[in-house]
This record gives sequence, structure tokens and C-alpha cells, in this order.
Amino acid sequence: MKTLLLCMISCLFSVAAFSQSLQGTWDGSFTYYMGSTRLPSPGSDVPLILKFEFNTDSSYKVTSITNRGYDEVTCSVFCRKLSVDSVVLQEMRVIKRTQEASSLLIMTLKIMTRKKSTYLEGTWAYSSSPGIPRGEISVYKKK
Repeated sequence: MKTLLLCMISCLFSVAAFSQSLQGTWDGSFTYYMGSTRLPSPGSDVPLILKFEFNTDSSYKVTSITNRGYDEVTCSVFCRKLSVDSVVLQEMRVIKRTQEASSLLIMTLKIMTRKKSTYLEGTWAYSSSPGIPRGEISVYKKK
């Protein structure tokens, strides 16, 4: 009986560890892969900010902001939780941009905790070709 109780408590703590809120501002970047390789292209970092706001229906209102220096793009983003430790973010429409051309992204991300910081890390692809990863992405939750 004690063993069963300890197992149940361990399960509850492990689930609670991953049920953290995404609410807040996340700061980081995404990189492009070099050609057909899965290696990041040197100097291809594009700054990225993700803003998560918690809605009353337990969903998130998400905004992405990328700034390539010559072009700043703000998009509304659809957030879908795949599991307790992973999400898919899909840019749905451009809210504001400084250049005409802009491609919407799909981001497949894992929620990770390292050294008391929370990260979202994974790959991104263009919405027009979602099955082909184009690079890596990493953002951390600002305190």
C-alpha cells in the first residue's frame, strides 16, 4: 500500500512539473539550416519574441515578433498543446510588417527546464511546406 501511494505521489509531482504556464514574454532567436543539411547556418540568427497571454477559456493569445534589421514582422499565432511538454505554434496572419514579403511559420517546440530557466526549443518550417524543417528555434521565458 505504501509503495502504491509513493508511486501515485511521484506521478502527480512529475505531471505538475510539466504543467507550467507559458504566459509571459519569451525571448530568443531562430536559425536557418545550411542547404539540405540539418546544421545551423553561421550568422543566420533572427531575433524572435513570443508573447503569451492566458485567456479565460484556458487557451493562449500568442503574438510573435521577428526583427531581421531591415524587416520587422508581428503575427498572431495559434497555439496547440501536443502533450504536457510540447506545443505547436502556427503564425496565422501578419498584424504589422515593414516589408511586403513575409512567410508565415510553424514552430514545433518542446518545453525544457535548465538551471532554473524555462526554454521552448525545436524546429520551424514555412506554413506553405510544414513537413520540411527549415531551421532551429530557441526562446527562453523572461522573468
